[in-house]
Amino acid sequence: MELHATDAAGRDTSSRISEPARLVRIGSLLARLQQQLRELDEDADREQLLATHRRVRGQLEDILSGGLAEELDAVIPPLPDEPTAGELRVAHAQLTGWVEGLLRGIQTAIQAQQHSAEQALRQRSGA
Repeated sequence: MELHATDAAGRDTSSRISEPARLVRIGSLLARLQQQLRELDEDADREQLLATHRRVRGQLEDILSGGLAEELDAVIPPLPDEPTAGELRVAHAQLTGWVEGLLRGIQTAIQAQQHSAEQALRQRSGA
C-alpha cells in the first residue's frame, strides 16, 4: 500500500507498508499488551513482555518501508537490555500510539483515494 504525504517542507514522503493486514494484527496485539502492562507484576512478567515487545518491533521493521522504519526508530528508540517496568510501560504506550496513528493514516489515505476516484468518475460521467 502506498501512502502519499508531504512533510512540513512540502517534500513527498510517500511510505510503503508491504503487509497492511499484518500491521492491523500487530496493532491488535499491542492493544492487548497495553492492557497486560496495566496489570503487570513488577518483575514476574517483565521478561516475557520485553521479548514480545522486541518481536513486535522486529515484525514492524520487516513490513515498513525505509521512511516509516526510520520514523519508528526516531520516535521510539529501542529499549535498554534491562528496562524497568516503567520504561517497558512507556515503550509499549509509545509503540501502540504510533501504530494506531499509522493505521489512522492508512484509513485517511484510503478515504482520500476513494474520494478522488469518485470525483474523477463524476467528472467523466458528467462530461
